[in-house]
Amino acid sequence: MKVKGKIIVISGPTGSGETTITKKILELFPDMERIVTTTSRSPRPNEKDRIDYYFVSPEEFHTLAEKGDFLEYIQVPNREVYYGTFRKPIEDKLNAGINLIGNLGYPGHASFSKAYPGRVLSIFIKPDSLDVIRDRIVRRDPTITKEEVEKRIDNAKKEMEDAKYYDYVVVNKDGEMEETVVEVRRLTDQFLSR
Repeated sequence: MKVKGKIIVISGPTGSGETTITKKILELFPDMERIVTTTSRSPRPNEKDRIDYYFVSPEEFHTLAEKGDFLEYIQVPNREVYYGTFRKPIEDKLNAGINLIGNLGYPGHASFSKAYPGRVLSIFIKPDSLDVIRDRIVRRDPTITKEEVEKRIDNAKKEMEDAKYYDYVVVNKDGEMEETVVEVRRLTDQFLSR
């Protein structure tokens, strides 16, 4: 019987470094594939459709959700933005024995853990402070409004309350990304070798 793939979920509030850490883990595990999620938001500069996300309109997103095409989906609190994960590509890759990694919020993590019991490792990336998140958000998008920054900080506070539901919490201290990557790699190695 062919061994089925496993899933690594790396979560964290916006600006915690979860996306950068995921990219680095993918470099260290070349046979692993990134879960490409779907979003109703517009692409940021340098983001590419079908590589970073599947970008769809809010109307398309709702249609896909109603058809049951998503394994899980959420609306970002305080914003008219939706994220979801297509069911079929995940099933196909796991059945082919491919290990996957993705950045999902707590509802996504919970859905994946329920759908694939024992095959999901969840790691929450926690920033050392909300000020670090604020700085990273503004650095990433200098045109962002103060109101939007505060909405994202409020969301980050709520997301950090979910850290207790993850297998591991790793603090990504400002300026210590490499140490964080080493720890996430160790946890990933340990899980995949089981």
